[in-house]
Parts: sequence; C-alpha cells; structure tokens
Amino acid sequence: MFSNAVIALSLIVSICYFSSCSKGDVVAKTAAAGNKLCPMAMDDGLRLDSVTHPAPYTLAYFFTLLNVEKDSLTFDPGMIEDSSVQAVKANKELEALRKLNVFFRYVYFDKNGELAFKIEITPEMYN
Repeated sequence: MFSNAVIALSLIVSICYFSSCSKGDVVAKTAAAGNKLCPMAMDDGLRLDSVTHPAPYTLAYFFTLLNVEKDSLTFDPGMIEDSSVQAVKANKELEALRKLNVFFRYVYFDKNGELAFKIEITPEMYN
C-alpha cells in the first residue's frame, strides 16, 4: 500500500533534486508537485489526497482508506510502519530526501474521514 505512494512520488523528488532546486527548496517543491497529482488512486482501496510541507525537512502525506472504517481495521498499522521504513530505505529516488534527513509523516483517514492511524518515519529509522 505505502510503497505505491513512495514509487509514485519518488519521481518528483528526483526531478526537484537534480534540477535547479536548492536543498531547502527540495522538500517544499516535492510537496507542491505531489499536490498537483492529487487526488491520486494508489490502488483499489487507497487514495493519496494531499502532500504538505508542515515544517522544514518534513513531508506529510494524507491518504484515505476508501473501503475501511477505523474501528474495523483488519491489519496492524505497525506492520505498515515497518514496510514503510524499508521502502524509504530501499527507494533510490528518495536518496535526496534521505540525505536531507527528511521526516516522513503518513496520515491515514478511513472512508468516513476519521483519523485511522498515523506513521512517522524519522531519519534515525531509515539511516
């Protein structure tokens, strides 16, 4: 689920990093470019709604679980966190953001707009 989002947005990071963006602009421009693609269907049950840049070197991704209510989650968000950390570590296109020690925040809402869970990935987790 998460790795689809990483793959889709990693191209944006590469474009910003290897173009004329300064290091401080990479995160902000990544968020702005990501928002231009939103809403984006990630798979049958997941939609990326927006990407924000709430603080320096922080990217926040907001998703909707289209077919799930928060009280009926059938998976452990901890497992998604583990796979998310591995995806951030393994994705070559995210190297620019890893070098900047970006904090990644993934916020998932259920089909009713209720907060289902949140994952934060810090540089200590992926370095």
